[in-house]
Amino acid sequence: MLRLRARVFLHARLCGRWRLGGGRVRRLGFHAVASGRCLLHLADRRAPVRLGPGAVALLVPAVDHHLAADAGRGEAEIVCGHFEFARRDWNPLVEDLPPLLVLQERPGPGGLVALIASEAASGAPGAGAVAERLAEALFVRMVREHARRTATSAGFAAALADPHVGRALRALHREPARAWTLAQLAREAGLSRSAFAQRFRARVGETPMAYLRRWRMAQAHELLADGTWSVAQAAAACGYASEAAFARAFKRAHGMGPGAVRRARPRRLVSTHRHAAEAEF
Repeated sequence: MLRLRARVFLHARLCGRWRLGGGRVRRLGFHAVASGRCLLHLADRRAPVRLGPGAVALLVPAVDHHLAADAGRGEAEIVCGHFEFARRDWNPLVEDLPPLLVLQERPGPGGLVALIASEAASGAPGAGAVAERLAEALFVRMVREHARRTATSAGFAAALADPHVGRALRALHREPARAWTLAQLAREAGLSRSAFAQRFRARVGETPMAYLRRWRMAQAHELLADGTWSVAQAAAACGYASEAAFARAFKRAHGMGPGAVRRARPRRLVSTHRHAAEAEF
């Protein structure tokens, strides 16, 4: 669903008095501490967040922050990067994330953060690609932790982790073209219709049928933006027997017709070169 791609743009060993970055995040960014300690200062918090070995901070765009030495001076090995997603029109999992999410990974040589830092520093052939694939695994770990923390509350991560709602979501994600009814989704979830409808809305924030429509339209946008699917093929893949009905629903959802999206240049993941740390902050 996400078409996730991680970018690691900085690996640094710092000592003495130091400060890194300053300003707002432009993407979904992360800072991981492989060794040592540092402080994460956020503009909207009076007290900084202390990050020790193995700690990872995930920050959504527009969070004003900087990193600095703990107690004014100190050593730290830090890896910084960001995440890119091909899907930009609707990304419920990313939209559900809090402004700051901190995960404590296992510190030391065997931990995921230490592995990312080791690859980033090695200079070996393919090291950058390995570090970025490991960072993608780190993102999955953070989403799991967010789901665990919000298991009893509303939110998309909690919905995916819910034993009943999660089953229904996986079913309609697998078969968006199926003529789903509320009763069929309730059976997938193992609940009565009324209990399922109530539980789904409490977790996801909208009715199952409303979510299904949004999911279909998001899928249709992805297919058409690829440039190889016809409007008729995209309509059928999303459960529409009538191309005209599909076009009307698509325009309501996206503000433009499906043909306009198909004729546009196919989207690709943004390819960026490594930037200086200051530019990425």
